[in-house]
Amino acid sequence: MVQDLMHRRGEDSQAMRRERMHIPETVQDLWHRHGVATEILENYKVVEQRALTPTVQANHLLAAQLRGYAIECMKCIMMKLGISPLDWSQAVSLLDTYVLKAAWDTPMLPVTCACMIQLVKKFSKQETVPVDDLVRLMARVMVIPGIEMREITEEVLISHELTICQAINWQIDVMTVDRWILMFSTRFEILTSIALQMNIKETMFKVTHMLIMGESASLQFSHYSVALGVFFTGFAAAHLIPGCPEGTLMQEDIASTIGILEAVTCSQLPIIEQAAHAVTQALTAMQRRQPASA
Repeated sequence: MVQDLMHRRGEDSQAMRRERMHIPETVQDLWHRHGVATEILENYKVVEQRALTPTVQANHLLAAQLRGYAIECMKCIMMKLGISPLDWSQAVSLLDTYVLKAAWDTPMLPVTCACMIQLVKKFSKQETVPVDDLVRLMARVMVIPGIEMREITEEVLISHELTICQAINWQIDVMTVDRWILMFSTRFEILTSIALQMNIKETMFKVTHMLIMGESASLQFSHYSVALGVFFTGFAAAHLIPGCPEGTLMQEDIASTIGILEAVTCSQLPIIEQAAHAVTQALTAMQRRQPASA
């Protein structure tokens, strides 16, 4: 089905030319009530682009291996603290954003990660982790080769938190791939009256977490574009064609499906295709980097 959507649309270009799908007012009202109105998504796209634009002060990106160690350690710590995977992806997004904005130094990486955990807790209106508990966890879990862990005190955390917030212009509410997919899914379910099965969403989240682990966010590999690619491939693989039996896909079905995809993602098909291609390439590259099993 992915090939149908990506290639067969060229068979009859005149037939495929159409205006954007008309969205009934009732659907728009429901989108608004659920916090996924089109204007909200468009605003988040602008905010994300601004957040992922590097500043002059940013001297280098976080080395891939160091970033991998850091976010894996954060994931382990946050799991032990009972913090949700959605909050972990936000912490990773904050880390990637900060790296793009600040002339940071590597020895501060463990302190930076501790601050990300605390900032996510604060943003979600949860109690922050007692510093002593956080330090004990980090000393046990956050072992990054080549980096000596600096002493973390409440004063150090408060000071570095301020540095981070100033660098990212106090934009703590960063978008994540998970949040984008949840917004796309909600819009799709409201528009089509088709409930996405939990296993479809779980598969999408597994793929996004693999991508989060393997690639840092950037303007070229933004959270929005990754979500576009993952949602498109998951959407097509699950045969989510309203009123269309599995295994059949007529030209009018393709046009209808493209209209739905563009409507729920606030994008256009060429951009969605490009995002899907980039996601596929990233996953392939990650598989090649993995050591061969014995």
